[in-house]
Amino acid sequence: MRYSVATPIKTPELRDRLFLFMKENYREPSAVFPQKFNYSDIKKDGDLLFDDGECRIGFNFNACFPERNYIFCVCCWMAIVAGKTKTFDDDILEPVPYYVYGGEEEFPVIIKRTMDPPPLDIEYVNAVGWRRSDEETIFPEGKIHSDTILRALESLNQKWEKTN
Repeated sequence: MRYSVATPIKTPELRDRLFLFMKENYREPSAVFPQKFNYSDIKKDGDLLFDDGECRIGFNFNACFPERNYIFCVCCWMAIVAGKTKTFDDDILEPVPYYVYGGEEEFPVIIKRTMDPPPLDIEYVNAVGWRRSDEETIFPEGKIHSDTILRALESLNQKWEKTN
């Protein structure tokens, strides 16, 4: 079974610019982790499974940790640098960027320093979209993979800032 996770982007022009940037600078999981294959592929709207939303960049995937966490963090990073914003019910009254899982479930992307006190059941990210994952404590190599994801996001962010 394959799934999709995507970030709604502010404008079609920004989506196209970011998609080109990602094609040139995004490091596929097999280049980040010790694995032979990639179980995810980057796509834009129209090519995302189970997601007919407009102006999006994301991944079709059939991956587990650490690749799954990596692509979710990349979607959080894209939300921070180029994502549309919206409010979320009564918990989050200010507009925040977000990502979409499976074309329907919307998750807010909140940088830890931006909201105090924290709303209930909200997962924070840092300034480059990195988030802790449960796998970090479950798998022996979890902390190493988590640090690897953080470094990959920092590198991606530095390249983006240099070109934008």
